[in-house]
Amino acid sequence: MKASYSLLSFPVAMVLSCASFATGQMIKAAVVSTTLETTSFAQWSQDLGYQKTQLYPLILAATGCPLVDVDASGVKVSLLLDSGTARGLVITNNAPPIPYRVEERMEELNADGSHRGESFRIRVETVSVLGEVFKNVAGSLSDWQMFASEPFNGTVGLDFFLDRRLTLDYQSRKVGVTCSPLPERLDRKRYLSLALTEPPKSQGHILYERARVNGREAIVYFDTGYNVSFIDPGFAEGLARVERPGKFKLFREGVPLELGGHTFVLDELRESPVRRGTGFDLPVALVLGSALCPASSSLSTSAPRSSSSPSPRSSSLFQTRIPLACRAVLCKYDFMRTTVDLPDFLFRQVKSVAASRGSTLKDFVQNALQQAVTSGRGARRRKVRLPLIRSKHPGALRLTNADIEDHLARH
Repeated sequence: MKASYSLLSFPVAMVLSCASFATGQMIKAAVVSTTLETTSFAQWSQDLGYQKTQLYPLILAATGCPLVDVDASGVKVSLLLDSGTARGLVITNNAPPIPYRVEERMEELNADGSHRGESFRIRVETVSVLGEVFKNVAGSLSDWQMFASEPFNGTVGLDFFLDRRLTLDYQSRKVGVTCSPLPERLDRKRYLSLALTEPPKSQGHILYERARVNGREAIVYFDTGYNVSFIDPGFAEGLARVERPGKFKLFREGVPLELGGHTFVLDELRESPVRRGTGFDLPVALVLGSALCPASSSLSTSAPRSSSSPSPRSSSLFQTRIPLACRAVLCKYDFMRTTVDLPDFLFRQVKSVAASRGSTLKDFVQNALQQAVTSGRGARRRKVRLPLIRSKHPGALRLTNADIEDHLARH
């Protein structure tokens, strides 16, 4: 069994979760051990000070990445909650028609500064995100294929939560949002508090933290917009190597990660170069995405409120290079997972039936197992009456096999 983990509490975002795979499924990373004790939705929502009115539904895309419902100038749309975007709002050509004003054409760059493509800078009159309304919001209109292999409507970044604390719970599919600061006293056996590393200025509000990866000092990058997690080849020396069929063939297992005084061991990390650009004093060795992300995550920031478009940290903070008062909290979610190997033909049938019913594979399998477990509980049990053979002399009755068969046949 593998435990599911959660980063809990950020006025920005983080993640980490165990995932199993069956034949034919996407291979996802898994946390196989940790020194953190378990928690639950009921417990963390209380420990982190959330009221019921501050908890909202969290939607999981087919890729496992988190989505939230957004109202953009009267148009309701589900957008990816992406802790890895340097921009607050991105609308793609897959989204329903949203009223906006085009300002200019602009070049899109990758984190390492290389050319990615072109988009349009736009303005949206109002954007409502998890209980707060923003006006005259700057964003971009882009082709979804520039960022992903599967269609998506767009993203909202952490710029929308600079003055709010955000907690994601993948397992319970809840997201908590509050303006209250993160409680100072948390159970250190259950919660891991991290002082985040300030990213390069060009990257906006991206989540980085110092750690030890495979015994070496490095930086870890948390990105809810990724549905995979991977390790840079420069940090893979000596790790167990697994080759699998498909586009991405090389994976690493038993990856030791020391983070905030706790030790984690990660499996099924894709080996791939991590290119996050310059401006770091240590190499970025790990990218932890929603496939490995904890069932929840949270950070706190002291950035000033903005009643208009969410913007990067204030210019004064940027100019003086004073980091925001950000903290991340990581916890282990009290939920168990296991790996089930399915024959290819059965997996294809299950996937097909789930899709025809408009259900995710995970929900379909969970419902099927639940029905199988509960269907027998209501079945009436019949009492079995065995024949009673009396003896005139107790303890002295002698029966042959033929006698027993004869009595059973008559009863």
